[in-house]
Amino acid sequence: MQNRYWLTVMSLLAVIWQSILIAAPAVQETGELKFKDAYWDSIGGSYPPGTDFVFLQLNDPDANDYSTASDSVIIMIECETGDMESIFLSETSINSGIFRGALPLVLETSKFLSHLKHKYPEGFPREDSDGTLIAEELSEYEGMTRVKNLAIGDGALQVSAGSSVIATYHDALNDWGVEEDISVQVIYGGWEGYVSGTWNAENSPYVVVGDVIVGYGYSLTLAPSTRVEFMQDASLRIDQGATLQISGALDDSVYLVSKVDNPADSEFWGGVILGFYASSPLNVDISYAVVEHARLGLDLSGGSPTISDSRVSYCGDNDSYYSNRAVFVNGPYQISDCVIENNYGDGLLIGSDQGSIIGGAIRNNYGNGIVVNGGPAVITGVSVLKNGGNGILIQTYGPTNQPTIHQCELFDNSEFDVMTNASNDVDARFNWWGDATTAEINTGPNPKNLSRISDYFDYSYRGKIKYGGCVSCPPAGSSGILSFADSFGNDLSSSYAPLTDSAFVKLNDDDLNVNPAVSESVTVSITTDSGDDEFLVLYERDSNNSEFRGSIAFDLLVTKLVKGIHENYTEGPSSDSEFQRAVDEQLTLQNESTNSMRADNDGALQISPGEKIIVEYVDALNEWGSPEAIQDVVLYGGWAGYVSGVWPKSNNPYVVVGDIRIGPGYSLTIEAGAVIKFMPFASLLVSESATLRVLGNQTDSVVFAAYYSSPADSQIWGGIQTTGSSYRPSKMEISHAVVTYARSGIRATGGGGTFKLQHSRVANCGSNYYYGGEQGVYANSPLEISDCILTNNLGDGLVVSGASGTVKDCEMSFNSNAGIQIQDSKIAFERVSAIKNLQDGVRFSYSYNDADLPTFHHCHLYDNTLWDFYNGSNLDIDAKYNWWGEATTIEMRNGSNPKNITKIYDEFDNSYSGIVKYGGWMNFPYVKGDINGDYQLDISDVVGLISYLYAGGAVPDPIEAGDCNCDGRINLTDIVFTINYVFAGGPEPGSTCP
Repeated sequence: MQNRYWLTVMSLLAVIWQSILIAAPAVQETGELKFKDAYWDSIGGSYPPGTDFVFLQLNDPDANDYSTASDSVIIMIECETGDMESIFLSETSINSGIFRGALPLVLETSKFLSHLKHKYPEGFPREDSDGTLIAEELSEYEGMTRVKNLAIGDGALQVSAGSSVIATYHDALNDWGVEEDISVQVIYGGWEGYVSGTWNAENSPYVVVGDVIVGYGYSLTLAPSTRVEFMQDASLRIDQGATLQISGALDDSVYLVSKVDNPADSEFWGGVILGFYASSPLNVDISYAVVEHARLGLDLSGGSPTISDSRVSYCGDNDSYYSNRAVFVNGPYQISDCVIENNYGDGLLIGSDQGSIIGGAIRNNYGNGIVVNGGPAVITGVSVLKNGGNGILIQTYGPTNQPTIHQCELFDNSEFDVMTNASNDVDARFNWWGDATTAEINTGPNPKNLSRISDYFDYSYRGKIKYGGCVSCPPAGSSGILSFADSFGNDLSSSYAPLTDSAFVKLNDDDLNVNPAVSESVTVSITTDSGDDEFLVLYERDSNNSEFRGSIAFDLLVTKLVKGIHENYTEGPSSDSEFQRAVDEQLTLQNESTNSMRADNDGALQISPGEKIIVEYVDALNEWGSPEAIQDVVLYGGWAGYVSGVWPKSNNPYVVVGDIRIGPGYSLTIEAGAVIKFMPFASLLVSESATLRVLGNQTDSVVFAAYYSSPADSQIWGGIQTTGSSYRPSKMEISHAVVTYARSGIRATGGGGTFKLQHSRVANCGSNYYYGGEQGVYANSPLEISDCILTNNLGDGLVVSGASGTVKDCEMSFNSNAGIQIQDSKIAFERVSAIKNLQDGVRFSYSYNDADLPTFHHCHLYDNTLWDFYNGSNLDIDAKYNWWGEATTIEMRNGSNPKNITKIYDEFDNSYSGIVKYGGWMNFPYVKGDINGDYQLDISDVVGLISYLYAGGAVPDPIEAGDCNCDGRINLTDIVFTINYVFAGGPEPGSTCP
């Protein structure tokens, strides 16, 4: 019974399973169809040119209908030429599920050539250079084939170069159990890899499926009417030492285009790309070419490309990083009669070399028409119109790198028709600017700010666009170029060296070359800023040269001064003091008899050291069509380079036009009364092992100042600086000097020799024009500073870093930052005032050595905007016996000490900081009883009081110091008070004051 039951159940299950199998569709595998080569390996996306067969392989186990025999399948295969064939694929072995087959190919070009040979058995006439006959024959042949509608089903697939070949397999059951047509595609005659030789119209189109490369030493020529179609991202690349010749002809252009009609952005091809190889240049010659829908268009980074009669359009794309230009040239180039239009970015980008663009049009590009990044481009006869950015954007630097823009059409661009960011002028004469701009030019004087030009008149740091002589504008000439020169005719930058005997003048003006057969002349005026006026005739160097030169002798007034002295002292003054008196007398005579010293129009230019010389030429017709006075200015006696010896007062002023440097082992002594004026940026530099001595005195200081009075930030000079080292120290000793309007007044750097500064004033140094390094005085070498005033400097008054020494009896006031900035230095500050500075009086930052700490005694530290003393280090600072001002002194007196003082920043403000030890503070800004101001109470003060009261001696300084008991009078009681303190240990003067 039980076995019968299970048999019944099993029978039912079998019936149910069979019904499921019948009801549900069979689930099979989708076939995989591929094109192969003759060895059944993958071919990628194309068959190479000249292939005779296509090979197909199908993997589909479903097609294995018979398990005991080999099966076959039918594949439909078609070409975009219109031909369609069927191909039988046979199973490679029983039950393999792999099917293979091949189909022969017949090239349409071969059929066309056979047609021509049949019609012209003696050869095809080649004399028709325009290709008209070829075009007629091709049209006739295509008409014949259209009538015959190709021989479909003849067992051979008719293909043409670059045509798509598509194979289709009907899979009855795919992975999902439904029918599906599976298609695969290749390109016949697709090109990639290294290429060379000649591509021609007969074998066109050439379909490029991957990058094609012209290798080193090879060449590729594209003959007239050649058509090259590129798959997505494929490019034509030219290696170093290679040659590309695109040789289209009129009405037979060479086309380099996308394989896809009207491609989307993502379907663009790469472009014609040249690498940059200076050592192995590229040879590129392109004529009558059409380039469309490439990301880079013509990217000619190297070589010396020549492009003519070509069109580049629709290049770049919105999805590409490289959409900023359609044509890029970066070697010596020649572009003529080309149209660059409708591109996504800029039309033409010019790199760093020189070349020319002649004729043609650059228009309707989304970005700028032309961008000039470098090199003296010559742009002539080009229409630059209706671009989305600027017509021409100039971003070159240097006077020799500016483009020349002549006889062009420049209007209707969206931003400016021409815009320059360069600092030099641009020659843009003889152009047509459109009706509106031309009317603007013809209204009022020129040059001026034009609406469609962006240049100097928009931003003063830019050069001018010289638009004179434009079409429908007044006639223009050539602006003269006038300059001082040296005896060899080289332009002079800023000055004639001291003791130069003549000035040389050079003028270039094409308008003056009236008769090419004759050497002509022109007269200019030359003056000094002290009043001598002369006329100078310049002569043309050669006929038809347009360069004029001339010279005039200097009559140095210092020479006349010395001559006058020798006339009065035939044997010379007997002493230095007598000589100085003689100089002063002679200078007085000069000042009283100016007319006798200066003779206008005498053929010599009277001049003193440091004077300006001005030459002027009146140009009758400049490049704007107007008369113009042109000037050049230099200095006489300008100093630059290495200096040494002695600079006396008698040669004042010394005008420094560039850095002057005392060389290693040399010295410069500057005597009392000398005045040194510095042009902007110029500095006095003291090399290692060199010495600078500045020997002013109490009545006659040495002055270091900017050449310009009240200079702007950009007109200040650099300052005085040592550059020695501990091994080869430089030496700087300055006494009774005034240093003003320098970026950094005095910098003693490099360690080594002792820096001495006495009885001097450093003021108004530092500038907003610079960043960093601005202060009155900076030192990181041993120093001795005394009796100096450092005031009104834009940065700190005094900065000391890694130094040692003393600073005594000085004042640091009204500086924009701190009066004194100090770090890692052991400096004794005595009787120093750091007052009324706009930040801190004293700022101590850090020290690497606990022993290298500053001390501040008997100083005045008050009325600074932020802190009178700022201790940013974790070390305690000795700042005893100082005067802190009335408010802080009251704060110190009240309550116990130490404590948090309002104007002192230390441990009480920040637990990481050390304490400022302010004990023993002064109750007055002077010491009671210290009538000689040396902060010492001793017998000299007793004697001084007695002398003042009873012998008419010096008045105490200040007078309040003599009032020892604060009763408002100086009398015998004060003498007794002082004697008692000095000799008997009595109370200190002032201790009984309220």
